[in-house]
Amino acid sequence: MINARKSDTVLITGASGFIGSAISESMNTEYRVVTANHKEFELEKYDETYGMIEKFKPRILINATGRVAGIQGNLDNPTELLATNARIALNISKAAHELNVAHVIQFASACIYPLNEITPSKPTDIGKGAIEESSKSYALSKLLAIQLFSAYRKQFGRQWITVIPSNLYGTGDWNRGSQGHVASMLMERFSKATSDNVDEVEVWGDGQSLRNFLNVRDLACAVKFVIDNKIWSEEVVNVCGEPEVTIKELAKLMAGVTHFKGKIMFDKSKPNGARRKILDDSYIRNFGWRPSISLSDGFLDYYESYQSNL
Repeated sequence: MINARKSDTVLITGASGFIGSAISESMNTEYRVVTANHKEFELEKYDETYGMIEKFKPRILINATGRVAGIQGNLDNPTELLATNARIALNISKAAHELNVAHVIQFASACIYPLNEITPSKPTDIGKGAIEESSKSYALSKLLAIQLFSAYRKQFGRQWITVIPSNLYGTGDWNRGSQGHVASMLMERFSKATSDNVDEVEVWGDGQSLRNFLNVRDLACAVKFVIDNKIWSEEVVNVCGEPEVTIKELAKLMAGVTHFKGKIMFDKSKPNGARRKILDDSYIRNFGWRPSISLSDGFLDYYESYQSNL
């Protein structure tokens, strides 16, 4: 059995970002954590990626680097999303293999799963159907990354895994406009409407699409849980929050948290995205992990930290 506590180095890339900062905070007291961000190492360049891993010599590498976007950003920048994320995945996996990193954790998105409005998506569903069109380029880059890890596992016995969270939100998610997650976009709109005394907020779509939201701190705890309990046998691990809500319910929750008193208008001419995105995370729950942050508490904390960063 591997003891990865203070005796072993955990390297977190993208450590100043949304996911990376939460994971760094979660693991810092119990693990020997070293961090890297894009200002220090450009992971789209193989030599810099190799140099970074060679410098820190991690036993565990957590890659939280990548390009993300909301629905409009996915439509506007498909080339950048596909090419950038694919290059990073190729460089990380090649360098980590050559430098013999025992464990690597990367992140994908629920959009990689085939469209499915009925049952929660399982890792065994990957590649078995059409994916949502608006996020296709981003999803394909993540599917490539998953397949890379799978290939290294099968050919070389690597204990590398992909963690797929449901829709993320929380402190540190400051991306605005089309580049943001749905939660950050709505947080910006409702917060600004309240401060500007605007009496109407527009939300894309009809509000009926279902989503599951996971606080980034719960994701960080799930990653630490995987490492603490040496859960390396599964190639892909889903992680969800609870409960599942419609975009309309999310908008009402946002209105309450931000003290918005006006009308919420749904623009049905705009895309809804996938009608439902729910993941089956029974694998990690069977080991005893559970999310601990409720939606109401999580979004209130998010709003307060969002306001302090304006």
